[in-house]
Amino acid sequence: MNRLLIVLLILSGLNALAQHAQTQTASLVQPFSVSPRTGSQHINLSGSWQLSWLDKPVSSLSELFGVKETITTQVPNTVQMSLYKAGKYPHPYYHKNSDMYKWVDEKVWYYRKTVDIPATAQGNYVFLCFDGIDYFSKVWLNGKLLGDHEGMFGGPVVEVSKEVEYGKPNEIVVEVRAANWGNKAEDINNLPLNANGDRDFSKRKGYNPRSSGRIIKPWVIAGGTGGEMFFALGMWQGARIEMVPKYHLERPFMVTQKATAQEATLSLNLEILAD
Repeated sequence: MNRLLIVLLILSGLNALAQHAQTQTASLVQPFSVSPRTGSQHINLSGSWQLSWLDKPVSSLSELFGVKETITTQVPNTVQMSLYKAGKYPHPYYHKNSDMYKWVDEKVWYYRKTVDIPATAQGNYVFLCFDGIDYFSKVWLNGKLLGDHEGMFGGPVVEVSKEVEYGKPNEIVVEVRAANWGNKAEDINNLPLNANGDRDFSKRKGYNPRSSGRIIKPWVIAGGTGGEMFFALGMWQGARIEMVPKYHLERPFMVTQKATAQEATLSLNLEILAD
């Protein structure tokens, strides 16, 4: 009886570990970068994307098919400016129009775009590169979740040669959540006044742009003074696809250390990526 109980406990533990592994999302944080190429090695993904929003993150991309409203936006841009340019709201920087955008950082935003990858790219490395997504993001390619990323200053960069369909359209979906997701600051209009008659920010609960901890984001676009209602988010930098040989040079940097009329001393630093 004791042996049977031990076996059941072991099986239960293994099942729990397997379920945990299935629900874990791979991190797309990586130590390298891929610089923009030119010509046939480069596809610019900036420009037109479809943008929609939901109240909570999807568990399956099929949930996006039921989204009632989708707008066309231009990347790079913020979600707020995308709504403005789509004619949904007046300019967020005029008067107190930013009040109309208070709900934006409470939603989950989805960018979608289809791009053709040439058949000639097969056999190379194919990097899907984002130069800045503000702030929490997930990326899917052709329905496969590649992983998630945190931080607005560059990335993610993902090698997707095995996920790409060559010579065919490929769908990219990017989920974006604000840096204050799940920790929105209390409305300043609800803060008590101090002895000077000013709002007492020491009493404010939720996200604090002056002390944000692990969140690295300029405070002036994260609820700082004068911008409390306008918490920016979105694909604020461009995106691209780079197709490079499996043996190639990356990030060359040359400087002149010394130069005379007769000779010069140069210094060259680079990375060599070998398969």
